[in-house]
Amino acid sequence: MADDVDDEKYEFLMDAIEERVSERFPNGPVRFSAFDHDDDGLPVDNPDAIAIEGPCVLVARHDPFFGAGTDYQSPPLHSPTWRVVLEHANQMVEVTGDEHHVFLEGVAHQERAIGGVPCYEFEMGS
Repeated sequence: MADDVDDEKYEFLMDAIEERVSERFPNGPVRFSAFDHDDDGLPVDNPDAIAIEGPCVLVARHDPFFGAGTDYQSPPLHSPTWRVVLEHANQMVEVTGDEHHVFLEGVAHQERAIGGVPCYEFEMGS
């Protein structure tokens, strides 16, 4: 991120992205944080951008330290946008019971596949 970022503009853009995303998921616990930054260090409004090219399955392991639940596995998806990933992240929180890590920061490709479909794990922050 650039050192001389316009803080006021940064906050304005962040609020606009958050408002647009929350319109679709008003009661969802997950906050969208998987945005890119432009050359000026400002957030890019990318919820409608493709998050993963091609087929994928989204997964998350249950950690009993953070709540009662089970592992999460999405159905096979094809080139989901960040909004679709966010929808599954909200479902994942319900399934795993982890209400501590609710900031969707990205997805990470895993070295495994389910039924030949590549797996991606949610990258969640707190």
